[in-house]
Amino acid sequence: MKRTHEITKELNPTVSELNTLSDGIAEFTEKYIGSENRQELTFFARGIEDNVVGGVKGSYGNYSWLWIDTLWVSSSVRGKGLGAKLLATIESEARRNGCRYSYLNTFSFSAAEFYKKYGYRVYAELDDFPERHSVLCLKKKLISG
Repeated sequence: MKRTHEITKELNPTVSELNTLSDGIAEFTEKYIGSENRQELTFFARGIEDNVVGGVKGSYGNYSWLWIDTLWVSSSVRGKGLGAKLLATIESEARRNGCRYSYLNTFSFSAAEFYKKYGYRVYAELDDFPERHSVLCLKKKLISG
């Protein structure tokens, strides 16, 4: 029997190899729903000496959804409203760019209650990830109507 494909494990794939995967998915998806044109959004909160004490990173595209990848606040300033300001900042920028919704994932031991306080609701939960914990998927409508 003739072997036509070889599957290899790559510990350090090249950027080009990784781009082949993401470009292939993008090309396939465009046939059905058009190009997404993802744009990155990153905001930092800086302390007195210009050190980063918090930040939020996400992205959006043509599909009207903001993806919040990371929101972090240093323990030295946590609980003082900085996380809420960062969240409001990225949501506001996303609205200005046509986003109607936002979504994110967080661990059950992490910030789920924080996000719920600001209007996010759980739409899915992955149990035992890691064991005895969950990953929660949350979403929020950014515009009324």
